[in-house]
Amino acid sequence: MKDSPTFDLEELDADDQEKVIIMALDEITDPHNVGAILRSAWLMGVKALLVPEHRAGHLTPSVIKVASGGAEHVPMIVVKNLVQDLKYLKDKGFWIFGLAGEGRATLLKTRVHEKIVWVVGSEEKGIRSSVRGVCDELVQIPQTSSEASFNASVASSIALYETVRQHSLLQS
Repeated sequence: MKDSPTFDLEELDADDQEKVIIMALDEITDPHNVGAILRSAWLMGVKALLVPEHRAGHLTPSVIKVASGGAEHVPMIVVKNLVQDLKYLKDKGFWIFGLAGEGRATLLKTRVHEKIVWVVGSEEKGIRSSVRGVCDELVQIPQTSSEASFNASVASSIALYETVRQHSLLQS
């Protein structure tokens, strides 16, 4: 589907940039997770945070407080149809990577592309199957125990750090 996005492209302002990181939250509702992801997104240079209109955490006083500045620096764009918007971004040259414990690829062995969208799902259900279907790759973060998984905000931070490391954007 090559329809136009359900969000305003001017909010994203990423067409002419070589390296762009976007986060997409799939049904993450906990304000502490959303706020922590916003904070990490800000510190790792994320261009925008896409969240679905329904069944998602939006900008609330709690989210803003936890984000500790992230909400002022990273636009949170509420989208009507996350699948449609991910397909649109894919058509614009973005690679869509989903963080999933059952992913075939590991973060340590994944080549991160210059234009990337990281999709993070809820801790209870993970990424919805319709959203998984749009992902170019499902990526897992190696861990020593299979009895649990990283918190959504922690997993996001790890993936963002590796992305920025590969993009060589970290300042020493």
